[in-house]
Amino acid sequence: MGSARTYRIGLAVTGLALLAWLIWHNLSGEFRPLVEASGGEAQRIDAARSWQYDEAGQLAYRLDSPQVVDREGRDRYRLDSPVARIIDTDRDTPPWQVSANIGWIERTGGTVDLEGDVLAQRAPHEMTGRLEMRTEAMQVRPNDRRAQSSAPATLLERQADGEPRWTSDSERLTLDWGGERLTQTGTVRDVYRTGDAP
Repeated sequence: MGSARTYRIGLAVTGLALLAWLIWHNLSGEFRPLVEASGGEAQRIDAARSWQYDEAGQLAYRLDSPQVVDREGRDRYRLDSPVARIIDTDRDTPPWQVSANIGWIERTGGTVDLEGDVLAQRAPHEMTGRLEMRTEAMQVRPNDRRAQSSAPATLLERQADGEPRWTSDSERLTLDWGGERLTQTGTVRDVYRTGDAP
């Protein structure tokens, strides 16, 4: 009688072990944390903010990005929907705010490349209204106080009512905001609102 009972207990334990293994095997994927395929990404940082200082120790720009990706073996970080706030050396001058769909920044922070619906804008200052610059590709070098568009660009100044005072389209442009100089190349087309023409 004892051996029959031992046999039934052993059979029950084996059945339970088999059942537990089948449950674990079929449901184990639901209990494991989801792992995203990285596509070779070495590191991803969400809600990133960085500050870059110039050689004089003054803040040159602040950069915000919902996501920064550090790819293994690369010398730049990829930025998703970056927004850069570029500080003027004259602290009374409003900063430029530059946004884009995607960007890249050198590991040293010196150069920021932006692509896709690039918008640079500055609040009104002194006698100048709100300034805006739109393009599809721009390189910003805050330490040199320069920005350069490698795609057709539109620069405009808005009046207080939001209407453009003037617009200027060009094939390429370089902005040296430290030296307060704008250079446009290729075909340049300017449009002034009536009464505002020079």
